[in-house]
Amino acid sequence: MPTLNILAQSWVHQPAFIVGDRLGLIALQAAITDALDDDRGRALVFSTDGEGYGVMVFLRNEMAHVPLGYTDEEFRHRGKYPDWMRET
Repeated sequence: MPTLNILAQSWVHQPAFIVGDRLGLIALQAAITDALDDDRGRALVFSTDGEGYGVMVFLRNEMAHVPLGYTDEEFRHRGKYPDWMRET
């Protein structure tokens, strides 16, 4: 079971973390490769509590309209995700 946890930045200048077992990191690597080839990639992984989820990876050369991912309420982006970030 590919296991991967992605921990977003709480606020500006804080690190983000990607932690996974070998299968989880391989799944993420494949999604990144797909995004580099086709502008979009997806990995199906599990968090450490056993819940499954999809990781979407996008190649965007224009980053101006990408929402911020901060988790702290003071810095959280309140806008909706753009249409290109929706799963098809």
